[in-house]
Amino acid sequence: MTHLLALRETEPFHLLLLDNHPDNQEPAFGGVLSCGSWVKAMREDNPMLRDILWIGPEGGDYVPWLDERRGERLYISLDKDVMAPQWARTDWTQGEYSLDEVEKILKTAFDMTEVVAVDICGELSASKGATPEDMRVNFETNTKLYNLVCQN
Repeated sequence: MTHLLALRETEPFHLLLLDNHPDNQEPAFGGVLSCGSWVKAMREDNPMLRDILWIGPEGGDYVPWLDERRGERLYISLDKDVMAPQWARTDWTQGEYSLDEVEKILKTAFDMTEVVAVDICGELSASKGATPEDMRVNFETNTKLYNLVCQN
């Protein structure tokens, strides 16, 4: 959805991507946009996108990057698979970020830039086999993230 929603942007913006996977691949199904290809498509299709910082398994030095874009428009995409299973339950390989680390990144982004949109995705659903414990963990993390985003 990020790619499609961001096509509606009429002013330049940057993308901060928190994801355990870069999602920058060729489409797997003959040019059909997918969860693995949307970043590549966004780079190619969105004239308003200026640049992307990917924070993934190897980290990302986000403070200098955000500082260079201070006051500018920023779109944030958070795939919860960047987080450790203690904080998010997904059906992809997961990273090691804690909720505190993700919250710190988001707060810094809100403090330094003009955040125009935030999307949060990537959790395991009941239809894909989520247990009640998975649902509880995701609900608690979603609540904390929602509160943080709404306060900013």
